[in-house]
Amino acid sequence: MGDALRALDTGDLPKARALISDMQAVLLAHWKGEEDGPTFSQSCQRTPSTRTTSRR
Repeated sequence: MGDALRALDTGDLPKARALISDMQAVLLAHWKGEEDGPTFSQSCQRTPSTRTTSRR
């Protein structure tokens, strides 16, 4: 975000637009992943808990 703001400050609108567009693509992919949840293959890759005894 800082680079985009610096580009705006210097009047480099094409660079600011490109940086914001890149950021949008990353955020959209991230948000879509949160909404959809993990895929089956991702859930299979999770490591089990290393804790083997229960607390009492």
